[in-house]
Amino acid sequence: MSEVEVVHNKRTIHRGDGKKAGDSENNKQSVLKKFSTKKLYRMCMVASWIIVVFALLHNLSLATMYTITSKLNIRSFRNTAERDHFYHVTSNSGVQNKDTFVSLIENNIHIYSAIAYNSTVGAGVETIYLSGWENRMWSKFYNPEITCCLIYAPNENDIMKTNLSEKHNWYYVGKSKLEVKQYICPNFLRGLNRVPKAVSLGMDKNCPKNKSKYLIVDYPKKEEPDTVAVCAKLVYENISASAIIEWFEYQKMIGVSKVMLYTHNLNANAMSVVKYYKSSGFCEAFPFKNPQIGDQERGVGIKNFQGWNDEQVPVYDCQAKLSGHTYIALYDVDEFLHQNETSSLPKFLKKLSGLYPTAAGFTFKTEIYATTWGRDNGSSSIRDLMIGSYTMRTEAYRDRVKSIVIANRIEPGRLFTHGYWAKRPYKKPVISENLATLKHYRTCRKEWLRKGGEKCFKTIEKTRDTSMLPVAAKLKDRVNEVKNNLGIT
Repeated sequence: MSEVEVVHNKRTIHRGDGKKAGDSENNKQSVLKKFSTKKLYRMCMVASWIIVVFALLHNLSLATMYTITSKLNIRSFRNTAERDHFYHVTSNSGVQNKDTFVSLIENNIHIYSAIAYNSTVGAGVETIYLSGWENRMWSKFYNPEITCCLIYAPNENDIMKTNLSEKHNWYYVGKSKLEVKQYICPNFLRGLNRVPKAVSLGMDKNCPKNKSKYLIVDYPKKEEPDTVAVCAKLVYENISASAIIEWFEYQKMIGVSKVMLYTHNLNANAMSVVKYYKSSGFCEAFPFKNPQIGDQERGVGIKNFQGWNDEQVPVYDCQAKLSGHTYIALYDVDEFLHQNETSSLPKFLKKLSGLYPTAAGFTFKTEIYATTWGRDNGSSSIRDLMIGSYTMRTEAYRDRVKSIVIANRIEPGRLFTHGYWAKRPYKKPVISENLATLKHYRTCRKEWLRKGGEKCFKTIEKTRDTSMLPVAAKLKDRVNEVKNNLGIT
């Protein structure tokens, strides 16, 4: 039976089970409090999941839109009766108003060239190296699965589809909108001793249907032993025709077998010089153009991360196309490799190979002959030549070095403007300036001209070096003969 007692003027009811009614009220409040906390927690969790699901659906919708667009635009080549001509990136006529690359997958990949590669002599064509650009944001967002699309003769209406073997990134990955890439496709029919005639790239097992999106595969020719080829990269705009003649004749004089370069908006006189050496077989020249970023046309030679990416595409192309030579040199048309001997460059490199039997190549320090410092007041008979006009130089720098590599001792797709990757177990020796240096004729570097050019004119120690003047005297008549033939003053 319940009892009633009054405590501190408050009414408390005792129940038969021994529990107080007040305790029940407190329990209810505690339950309500716990319920509110749980409810709030659940509401937060639901809101979080709604945000996550919305984000996933948003990304999925974008990816779905892209996939639908891709499947509408990238249909099987078999389903069309088109017989368009193959697209070839090179041009024997030197015409520069044509595109020099193929744009693929909604203009997110641009391919400049496709070149066959064998890892060892007699191995047959193992892989095809495609060099070009890739849209960084597109690649980062979609992480696309790239498909290799190969066409073999004689049935050119069928495509062999296979997975990409490898993709090479360059140093400046993540620092430009269009990143330079190298895509490696396997020779699908290598076991049958067949080689592809043309190649392209697709996405998600789809291949371009139009033959204009396929590049003819180049097959480098094996050259005579100990030959030296020079990759001069880009030659563009208002470069002096006389200066190019001087540089070409110097290469011929020291025993270079081939020069390869890429032209962009080159002035008429300079272009006539390139065509002159091309007609003799000494030079191979290809037009070069950058793919657009947005709606803006782009030039070449810009000194920023995008410009350095662009410049690497011709380097990739050079290494592959010149791989049949024993040695590949990489330097510009204002740089002259000078050895302190009288032997030809091939003989000198053969000597270095004896001194460094495990060398994959030879790296040369750079001396800058800054034209900003003015011409020498010496003999006027050779002052119309670059190497006869400037005699003040810096010390031999270890930064921005240039190299001559042994073609079969470096990794394919691993030659860069200021370095290279050697195959194991080969080494990368730096050659002493007592043997040879690269002489670079240019203005003071941009950073030297800051603060009124204090570093250029005051800080840098200058040395007068006349070692190139005897060379200029030998070269002068050869240069004048070519200038007269071309009507260049």
